[in-house]
Amino acid sequence: MLKVVVAVVLGGVLQLASAEKMQTKDQCFAKCAPLIAGEPAFKDPHEASLKKIRAKREGITDPEKLKQLDEEEADQLERFLDKNEKTCRSLCSSFPDTL
Repeated sequence: MLKVVVAVVLGGVLQLASAEKMQTKDQCFAKCAPLIAGEPAFKDPHEASLKKIRAKREGITDPEKLKQLDEEEADQLERFLDKNEKTCRSLCSSFPDTL
């Protein structure tokens, strides 16, 4: 958590000091979301969970079990997206709503 706070503060200071135009929270979030989703620290555990779910699926023919695994996979994806959104919201919280 401390690393996130330091990153946010440092990012805000560097943004103000740079020659780039200041960004809004929405612009920051639009740039952050794809970067976070591709970051190995977030992506690798998610992909490992999906592999486990897909491995369970092999050889199963029971429609009820397949439906349960589909729901488990959808839940995993939702958790991944929620975690990414929460991280980006935290990182972009220091940016202004409008310019």
